[in-house]
Amino acid sequence: MSPEKLIFRFEELGREHKKLVGKKCANLGEMLRMSLPVPPGFATSIAMYRRFAKETGAAAEITQYVKRMGKLKGKNIAVFDEMSLKIRGMIESKEMPAALVKMIASHYKELEKNGEAPDGAVSVRSSGTESRPGMFETYLNVVGIEDVLDKIKKVWSSAYTARAIALRVNKDIPVTGDELGAAVSRMINARSAGISFTLDPVTGDTSKIIINSSWGLGEGVVSGDEDVDHFVVDKKSLKIIKSSTGKKAKMVVNKKRGVEWGDVPTKQ
Repeated sequence: MSPEKLIFRFEELGREHKKLVGKKCANLGEMLRMSLPVPPGFATSIAMYRRFAKETGAAAEITQYVKRMGKLKGKNIAVFDEMSLKIRGMIESKEMPAALVKMIASHYKELEKNGEAPDGAVSVRSSGTESRPGMFETYLNVVGIEDVLDKIKKVWSSAYTARAIALRVNKDIPVTGDELGAAVSRMINARSAGISFTLDPVTGDTSKIIINSSWGLGEGVVSGDEDVDHFVVDKKSLKIIKSSTGKKAKMVVNKKRGVEWGDVPTKQ
């Protein structure tokens, strides 16, 4: 791939590109190679974030600020909260350079033109080179190029949530050690959604598949804020060996822009 290329359709990617666009985007490309259904979309590369940070001066500001903070091991969460606020502000306050705006807008308009995002609604998700569950952010039902540009910057800045900074400090990873790509894909207004773990995340049992599901958008499952359905599947036989039904009183649904919690209709 051309070293100047900073943005890619999912179809151009595979698992070998995780250092280029992050694991999530690389794996979406790999799924397409396997003929699995994937919402159409594109990936902004980690190099695009680096160019943004360099051209706007954000990278230099962050480096200087972190250096002034000194040793952070053993600091309490209030310190990381303050760092998160300041560093995220450094990124989100910067105007997207015109050349990057042009690249992103071209790919976003292509989704609309091709009927791949006919209402202009997309999701903007983080994509890092290392798995960091729950560390970074996702934005759903993003509409219009200005909103897309804003949410891409917020995804980039979510590398500096307080919990992400604390994790890196405690694992002796540099504060600036995570840089993110972004996955921009057609927003699917799901009737129900779920997540699957290819091993038991609590026990580490690799013979099990764990599935959690609920009504509405997947954020209602991922957030952990609502009681959901739970299934344990034997990986070899694919038989359900244990299940429980959650109350599922609330679900995450689309609003005009963004999403919100709503009541699950009684008929469901």
